[in-house]
Amino acid sequence: MKKVIWSIALLCSATGVFAQKAEVAEAKKKWGMYQIVMTQPTDKQLELLNGGLKNTDNAIANDKTKELAETWAYRALFASSIAVVDTNNLDNAKKHRTIAEEAISKATALKPTKGDQENIDISKENLDAYLRNSGILSFNRGNFKDALKIFQELAVANPQDTLMYGNIALAASKAGEFPLAIENYKKSISMGSPDAKVYYQEIYLIYVNELKDSVAGMNIIQEASAKYPDEVYFIANETDLHMKSGNLDKAFSLLDKLIAKNPTNVNYQRIKADTYFNLAFDAQEEVKKLEEAKKFKEADLAVKKKEEALKNALPVYLAIEKITPDDQELIRIIRNVYFALGNNEKADEYTKKIKN
Repeated sequence: MKKVIWSIALLCSATGVFAQKAEVAEAKKKWGMYQIVMTQPTDKQLELLNGGLKNTDNAIANDKTKELAETWAYRALFASSIAVVDTNNLDNAKKHRTIAEEAISKATALKPTKGDQENIDISKENLDAYLRNSGILSFNRGNFKDALKIFQELAVANPQDTLMYGNIALAASKAGEFPLAIENYKKSISMGSPDAKVYYQEIYLIYVNELKDSVAGMNIIQEASAKYPDEVYFIANETDLHMKSGNLDKAFSLLDKLIAKNPTNVNYQRIKADTYFNLAFDAQEEVKKLEEAKKFKEADLAVKKKEEALKNALPVYLAIEKITPDDQELIRIIRNVYFALGNNEKADEYTKKIKN
């Protein structure tokens, strides 16, 4: 009688193990099916992935199959894939990331076979993709602080990824953490990022527009110009900073450089001509004040300053006219310059060019 009882017990035990191994086999089968439906709608993918994960739930509940590296490797596959696929529910994706990380750790500790290790490696790649996706999704949804934390985590895992430091900088800038943004843009540049020119531009804009630090803005723009001497953006902005600081000689020197590079681009020539014209206007205002104060000697000097500025502006305006001869605003300006210089004949000539 005792022999019969033991036989029945052994049979039940074997049946239980077989049933749990069947769960692993079913998980493996579902993973194969998932490879076919990966292009299907998200809900179809998640249905299959959740089913496979459920199979591994059953497998790890058994003392025998929970000690198999294969069980945990497939569990990692399913959980990490859910984390990647479920972009509509970031909380659910995050939960399955945790499940996948535990499964990867368990599988690795159980001396995985070559096939198991391949599944572990795929799971790790999935988790990397999950983090990138969740970082981008958080950023696009305006959750800049969350995106920043995710990008920082990715940078720790991928310290040579220059793009990730750029992502950190962009998220930090959007979150209002400007020093952190500058630090990471500079780090990416120092590592030879292919986006270095863009990052220099971003640093410049942060210094000038956000931190109101024109000195730092000038330093970074000059550093960028030294590295990219033919880049118009850096020359143009350095010119602007020199103008704002009153260093017109340097500004005009840079403008001439821009004009030489782009002789048909009237924007640079117009900046130069308008700057001279504005200097003339300021001098005229100075003349009025000095005359009211009966400081006639000083007023005469201001008149000469005005005339010199107009004489410098005129040839630049005329050069622009050759490129855009029908620009009515420009024709009026040239007429006014001639009139201010006392050349009534030329002023009348340009008056006739004005269309009513």
